[in-house]
Amino acid sequence: MLKEAPREDIVAAVGGAGRGETGFRPEQVERAHRWWEEVGQKWESLMEREQEVLTLVAEGRSNREIAAILWISEKTVEKHVGQILEKLGVSTRIEAAIWAVRGNLRRGGESPQNKGE
Repeated sequence: MLKEAPREDIVAAVGGAGRGETGFRPEQVERAHRWWEEVGQKWESLMEREQEVLTLVAEGRSNREIAAILWISEKTVEKHVGQILEKLGVSTRIEAAIWAVRGNLRRGGESPQNKGE
């Protein structure tokens, strides 16, 4: 609900929440659904190793730490990070980490599209 909403709408929303209603407008639900589809498609476009690297980037790990954890070279980590940035359409590892956190992606390769199923 927007803070600029009329008083009557806010009162109705509070009453609806008490009845278990979500209060989301159809266009909000559709926009969220499209976003989750996009997140899922981008996550699935990553190879399993890229998903592992992205998860560790999102944890704030350095390339050296990621290399040690995954038993690969730092050069290989750099290569994976570059591919991740390209596939996600972001410019920096920070943006990739934010993308992963916002998508609530978890270790183990779980796709956002399959959450809750």
